[in-house]
Amino acid sequence: MLFYSISTTIKSIKAMIYFNNVSKDYNLELTREIKRALENINLEIKKNEFVVLCGKTGSGKTTIMKLISGEEKPSFGEVKVGGLSVKNLKQNQIRNLRQKIGFVFQDFKLLPYKTVFENIAFALEANNFKDDFIQKQVLNTLKVVNLEDKLDALPSELSGGEKQRVAIARALIRNPEIILADEPTGNLDPYNTRDIIKLLLKINLNNSTVILSTHNKDVVNSIQKRVITLEQGKILRDEKQGRYVI
Repeated sequence: MLFYSISTTIKSIKAMIYFNNVSKDYNLELTREIKRALENINLEIKKNEFVVLCGKTGSGKTTIMKLISGEEKPSFGEVKVGGLSVKNLKQNQIRNLRQKIGFVFQDFKLLPYKTVFENIAFALEANNFKDDFIQKQVLNTLKVVNLEDKLDALPSELSGGEKQRVAIARALIRNPEIILADEPTGNLDPYNTRDIIKLLLKINLNNSTVILSTHNKDVVNSIQKRVITLEQGKILRDEKQGRYVI
């Protein structure tokens, strides 16, 4: 789909993800209590899978994504990405891991003072790629999300669906092996929700593993992909072609 790779000490994560008896605790500063966000999670996500994490707010979906990206480390058990234990990664290795992951968020996280082109190009500029290369990559990525005519627009001039497609383009610009999409349709109407889900399915067909978290029943039931249902930090169901059952 895109045309370059970033050299890294993690040459390829192989998009293989393992959770082995993983629990995650958070210390609550105000009450000095310990909150268990995940309890005894076991799962495997294979290369090029499309996986839906389904559950109510607070069920543990976002925590699983943070563990995959190395933003958090497990309190107990082991998380492996590409054969490497996240708990044992050094800071530079975590940065390299995140170079192989594209992130899509519910609230877009676009820079309001930058154009569509500049928002997407920012990830490459931070890695000191040449201007002509950045130009080519951004234009190619805008074609993927069908926004070639919006490259000079500011986020304030875009619809919610267009903002999310820009966010997806930004996630794609480094040619990631994994896309983590955390409630990407939460702020969208049904029409734009369908549009974004179709785009994520298209990306999955181009050899990216996609992990989508959502509590949208219609989304879960329409795509007929693997569904992992979470409740209070535990896996209730893991079905190959699952449905929304909570």
